[in-house]
Amino acid sequence: MKADITKMRREFSEIPAAVERLLNSGGNAIASTVARAREVNPSFLLSFARGSSDHACTCLKYAGELVLKRPMASGGPSVAPQYGVEPDANGAMCISISQSGQSPDILQMTTALRASGALTIGMTSDPAPGFADVVDCTLPIHAGPALSVAATKTFVTSLVAGPWLTDPDAPRHLNKVADTT
Repeated sequence: MKADITKMRREFSEIPAAVERLLNSGGNAIASTVARAREVNPSFLLSFARGSSDHACTCLKYAGELVLKRPMASGGPSVAPQYGVEPDANGAMCISISQSGQSPDILQMTTALRASGALTIGMTSDPAPGFADVVDCTLPIHAGPALSVAATKTFVTSLVAGPWLTDPDAPRHLNKVADTT
């Protein structure tokens, strides 16, 4: 008796294609974001995400601190929308991750960060209205639609896109790893 393939398993098997789409199609968005970040020369980095996307930001934290030599902290997405606190992130580069690009608290927090003077970057699978309306730079991570657990492909493509922001040779390093496995 053959077991049915679950939606989760199907999405898991789509990860290599999603990463390939990002590596083949994400270069221009990454390059323009890096150029903008160099203009701003942020003194510190912030991330705003939930769940596994927040875990992807932890990996980005190390890349940012090791390569850019800038401290990075994870912020609470609900601080502005839930508690009415207006953040002061002037001089920061803020990276928000949302699979759909539609998470209300992430959108509201990112809007508040931008209003305070931060360079805001939105990493999303869907660059349609949402993040595109509230960030300075949109990074489509090319994960495709999520039909099961939203973070499956988004998590992995965020892990690829994040370090790429700090090191333009990241795709070459990834290909080197892929060639040895």
